[in-house]
Amino acid sequence: MGCEQSEIVPSVTLADVYRDTRVVNDRPSFRPFGVMGDDPIVWTARSGSLLTMTGGVILIAPEVTMDPAGEALIRSAGLPFADRDRVWTYRDADEYRNLLQQAPDGELVLYHLHPPEELPAGKYWIAPAIAGSLINKADLAQWIPSTLCPDRVVASRADAGQTAQPFLQADGRCVLKTTGAVPTGGGMGVEQVSHPDAFNESLARLTGDGPVVIERWYASPYSFCMNFALCETMPHQVIYLGAAEQIIHDQVKFKGNIFDPARQPSPEIIQAVTGTAMGILARGYTGLLGIDVLILEDQSGRIVDINPRLNASTVALAYVPALRKKLGAQVLLETVTLFLPRNRPGLLRAMEHEIRAQRLFPYRWTSCSERDPHLGKVLAIAAGESREALSAYAGHRHRLGFVS
Repeated sequence: MGCEQSEIVPSVTLADVYRDTRVVNDRPSFRPFGVMGDDPIVWTARSGSLLTMTGGVILIAPEVTMDPAGEALIRSAGLPFADRDRVWTYRDADEYRNLLQQAPDGELVLYHLHPPEELPAGKYWIAPAIAGSLINKADLAQWIPSTLCPDRVVASRADAGQTAQPFLQADGRCVLKTTGAVPTGGGMGVEQVSHPDAFNESLARLTGDGPVVIERWYASPYSFCMNFALCETMPHQVIYLGAAEQIIHDQVKFKGNIFDPARQPSPEIIQAVTGTAMGILARGYTGLLGIDVLILEDQSGRIVDINPRLNASTVALAYVPALRKKLGAQVLLETVTLFLPRNRPGLLRAMEHEIRAQRLFPYRWTSCSERDPHLGKVLAIAAGESREALSAYAGHRHRLGFVS
């Protein structure tokens, strides 16, 4: 079954964004770099989401995401799946590094910078200097309009305590962020200072050893990751994929996304953030882009992070239009991660039932090792009529035996 026969198609594919000579890779290095964790299993398990929206562009992906059983589940939900001859797979760090070297110079689309000694700058499609500045939290104000910039200051670690005093006196708390042109992943390198007396402890927990960003803590009812595709295939074209409401604990720890048609950024914020994306394109970045926006109590917005990469919400957002066309314009959707315990062999059939009932749409499967108590890990989109219905459906999945 080819992608053109799929019942549910994404609003954009990698082929809309990149030329077909590009080689796309969504995982960080196996080597520790920046403040990313160095557990290869964790990062392998986070790769492979793009297999349902390649459009034929070459993708580097872990072999464990290409399991026929997982592909069958995804296809049974009506989603496309990449042709194996356009996927370069690896099983370990050595095979992964060989694939990076195999890619032609200047063709690698890397969503996470790698250590310079592992990969020379000439391998990258986007110059590391551009990507590095976009992810450097000290450089945020250089990329966004002042009207959307939060109150923030960069200080040395030695001076951070004194520099933070105006924020702590005004709000009783603040947010600390690691700086540097190195990958941080989702929510890493960020600490919330919940009380003035906790500042030194929070600073000590903050990874890295260079200057830090001290940012005002805002009372924010909710936040969005606004997603864009900045296309090299259509010069000067910026595609707004939509906004994913973020499930965030303590304003720094990301837990997932919900897609609610009744809760979206205002047209003014969409216009301003789209303008920011256009400016980023004009300065040399093409590819997938996420911009994290806090919505304040007065409904104004503040950009708190730029993510020049595949984001946790990107693939799901690409499927929201097709799913709403199929299920109804007002349906709520949510990203969910489900583990299938090995001691519950009937869960594959249970998932097939949920797919037929059009309550669950898997888009990534990761097979677990034989030593793991789980057969596999599934990333899916769950559908419900309301937030209460989504919560009730989570309980139903738990009773079936799925682990989230």
